[in-house]
Amino acid sequence: MSALQSYPKLSWPAIELTHKQEEGKVYIKDVFRNKWIVQTPEEWVRQHVAFYLRDHIGCPAGLMSLEKQLKINQQTKRWDILCYDKSAKPTLLVECKAFDIPIKEEVFHQAMRYNIDLQAPYLLVTNGIKSFVLEWKNNKYHFIPQVPAFENW
Repeated sequence: MSALQSYPKLSWPAIELTHKQEEGKVYIKDVFRNKWIVQTPEEWVRQHVAFYLRDHIGCPAGLMSLEKQLKINQQTKRWDILCYDKSAKPTLLVECKAFDIPIKEEVFHQAMRYNIDLQAPYLLVTNGIKSFVLEWKNNKYHFIPQVPAFENW
């Protein structure tokens, strides 16, 4: 389907997604939420990251939560991906942007605000082309080269 091919190659490993077209919209099958999702540039990035976390980092799909709501200062927000460790403690919060949205300071601040209540020790901020991983250590965030393997969470 041409809509899938119009997106640029991401820095994440390629994935195979089932897709369909209805009423002029392209949908992709989200195997993590077990439902059809409208294909958007941000969803394209989110799916690539979720597959990477499952297939390369080793996080079981059952310990991943995609697009759930949280309340911040009386406002409803949504995280993109939250991964839990084996004891169900939030461990990795992922903020995805569409591949044409630059990763600027405000994106990091958004992820950090979301993480105030969650207190995940790792943050991943990505637009699919550029990605940054941060670790909360000694009461501040530090950039680290990559997401640690699930077995080290």
